[in-house]
Amino acid sequence: MRLYSPLLLLLLAAPPLIAADYLTGSELNTMVSGKTAHCKHLDRPSQGRTYFNPNGTMHGIRRDEARIGSWYVEGNTLCTNWGIQPACSRYQSDGKGGHYKFKLDGKKVVHVWQWSEGDVVESQIISENE
Repeated sequence: MRLYSPLLLLLLAAPPLIAADYLTGSELNTMVSGKTAHCKHLDRPSQGRTYFNPNGTMHGIRRDEARIGSWYVEGNTLCTNWGIQPACSRYQSDGKGGHYKFKLDGKKVVHVWQWSEGDVVESQIISENE
Protein backbone atom coordinates (compact mmCIF):
# COMPACT_ATOMS: atom_id res chain seq x y z
CA MET A 1 0.00 0.00 0.00
CA ARG A 2 1.33 3.43 -1.00
CA LEU A 3 1.10 6.45 1.27
CA TYR A 4 0.44 9.80 -0.33
CA SER A 5 1.32 13.13 1.19
CA PRO A 6 -1.57 15.20 2.58
CA LEU A 7 -0.73 17.98 0.11
CA LEU A 8 -1.10 15.65 -2.86
CA LEU A 9 -4.43 14.37 -1.55
CA LEU A 10 -5.62 17.95 -1.05
CA LEU A 11 -4.67 18.87 -4.61
CA LEU A 12 -6.44 15.83 -6.01
CA ALA A 13 -9.60 16.59 -4.04
CA ALA A 14 -9.71 20.30 -4.92
CA PRO A 15 -12.01 21.48 -7.70
CA PRO A 16 -10.22 22.36 -10.94
CA LEU A 17 -9.00 25.91 -11.22
CA ILE A 18 -10.85 28.03 -13.74
CA ALA A 19 -8.44 29.98 -15.93
CA ALA A 20 -10.78 32.93 -16.23
CA ASP A 21 -14.30 33.92 -15.32
CA TYR A 22 -15.27 35.60 -18.56
CA LEU A 23 -18.36 37.79 -18.73
CA THR A 24 -21.55 36.33 -20.19
CA GLY A 25 -23.26 37.78 -23.24
CA SER A 26 -25.81 39.56 -21.06
CA GLU A 27 -23.06 41.02 -18.87
CA LEU A 28 -21.14 42.17 -21.96
CA ASN A 29 -24.19 43.96 -23.35
CA THR A 30 -24.78 45.72 -20.03
CA MET A 31 -21.07 46.59 -19.78
CA VAL A 32 -20.83 48.37 -23.16
CA SER A 33 -24.25 49.52 -24.37
CA GLY A 34 -24.49 53.30 -24.10
CA LYS A 35 -21.05 53.61 -22.48
CA THR A 36 -17.57 54.82 -23.34
CA ALA A 37 -14.57 52.59 -22.73
CA HIS A 38 -11.28 54.24 -21.71
CA CYS A 39 -8.63 51.72 -22.64
CA LYS A 40 -4.93 51.00 -23.05
CA HIS A 41 -3.27 48.32 -25.14
CA LEU A 42 -1.01 46.11 -23.05
CA ASP A 43 1.55 45.24 -25.71
CA ARG A 44 2.03 48.61 -27.43
CA PRO A 45 1.93 52.29 -26.47
CA SER A 46 -1.61 52.94 -27.62
CA GLN A 47 -4.64 54.11 -25.73
CA GLY A 48 -8.02 55.44 -26.70
CA ARG A 49 -11.73 55.73 -26.06
CA THR A 50 -14.65 53.99 -27.74
CA TYR A 51 -18.35 54.77 -27.41
CA PHE A 52 -20.70 51.78 -27.87
CA ASN A 53 -24.04 53.11 -29.10
CA PRO A 54 -27.01 50.90 -28.10
CA ASN A 55 -27.94 50.72 -31.83
CA GLY A 56 -24.81 48.64 -32.58
CA THR A 57 -22.60 51.38 -33.97
CA MET A 58 -19.46 52.65 -32.26
CA HIS A 59 -16.98 55.42 -32.70
CA GLY A 60 -13.73 56.15 -31.02
CA ILE A 61 -10.37 57.83 -30.91
CA ARG A 62 -7.11 55.93 -31.04
CA ARG A 63 -3.71 57.55 -31.61
CA ASP A 64 -5.50 60.90 -32.08
CA GLU A 65 -7.53 59.55 -35.02
CA ALA A 66 -11.31 59.28 -35.10
CA ARG A 67 -12.76 55.99 -36.32
CA ILE A 68 -16.19 54.40 -36.70
CA GLY A 69 -17.43 50.83 -36.69
CA SER A 70 -20.02 48.43 -35.35
CA TRP A 71 -20.39 46.03 -32.42
CA TYR A 72 -22.51 43.09 -31.37
CA VAL A 73 -22.53 40.36 -28.73
CA GLU A 74 -22.29 36.79 -29.99
CA GLY A 75 -22.55 34.10 -27.33
CA ASN A 76 -20.17 35.19 -24.57
CA THR A 77 -18.00 37.35 -26.81
CA LEU A 78 -18.05 41.02 -27.77
CA CYS A 79 -17.42 41.45 -31.48
CA THR A 80 -16.24 44.72 -33.00
CA ASN A 81 -15.65 45.71 -36.60
CA TRP A 82 -13.69 48.82 -37.50
CA GLY A 83 -14.30 48.27 -41.22
CA ILE A 84 -11.88 45.43 -41.94
CA GLN A 85 -13.38 42.30 -40.41
CA PRO A 86 -15.11 41.44 -37.14
CA ALA A 87 -12.92 40.54 -34.18
CA CYS A 88 -14.54 38.82 -31.21
CA SER A 89 -13.07 38.93 -27.71
CA ARG A 90 -13.80 37.84 -24.16
CA TYR A 91 -13.72 40.11 -21.13
CA GLN A 92 -12.85 39.59 -17.49
CA SER A 93 -13.23 41.97 -14.55
CA ASP A 94 -10.05 43.58 -13.24
CA GLY A 95 -11.64 43.75 -9.77
CA LYS A 96 -11.46 47.57 -9.75
CA GLY A 97 -14.41 48.55 -11.98
CA GLY A 98 -12.58 47.95 -15.26
CA HIS A 99 -12.06 44.94 -17.50
CA TYR A 100 -9.40 43.08 -19.41
CA LYS A 101 -9.98 42.16 -23.05
CA PHE A 102 -8.77 38.74 -24.20
CA LYS A 103 -8.36 37.44 -27.73
CA LEU A 104 -10.06 34.11 -28.31
CA ASP A 105 -6.66 32.39 -27.99
CA GLY A 106 -6.54 33.61 -24.37
CA LYS A 107 -4.00 36.44 -24.84
CA LYS A 108 -4.76 39.49 -22.65
CA VAL A 109 -4.47 42.52 -24.97
CA VAL A 110 -6.34 45.55 -23.58
CA HIS A 111 -7.13 47.04 -20.20
CA VAL A 112 -10.35 49.08 -20.00
CA TRP A 113 -9.63 50.98 -16.83
CA GLN A 114 -12.84 53.03 -16.83
CA TRP A 115 -16.37 52.99 -18.24
CA SER A 116 -18.21 56.32 -18.59
CA GLU A 117 -21.95 56.63 -19.04
CA GLY A 118 -22.84 58.12 -22.41
CA ASP A 119 -20.74 59.37 -25.28
CA VAL A 120 -17.66 61.22 -24.07
CA VAL A 121 -15.85 60.57 -27.37
CA GLU A 122 -18.01 62.81 -29.57
CA SER A 123 -17.64 65.76 -27.22
CA GLN A 124 -13.86 65.33 -27.34
CA ILE A 125 -13.83 65.23 -31.16
CA ILE A 126 -15.99 68.37 -31.33
CA SER A 127 -13.84 70.31 -28.82
CA GLU A 128 -10.63 69.37 -30.66
CA ASN A 129 -12.10 70.63 -33.97
CA GLU A 130 -13.28 74.00 -32.63
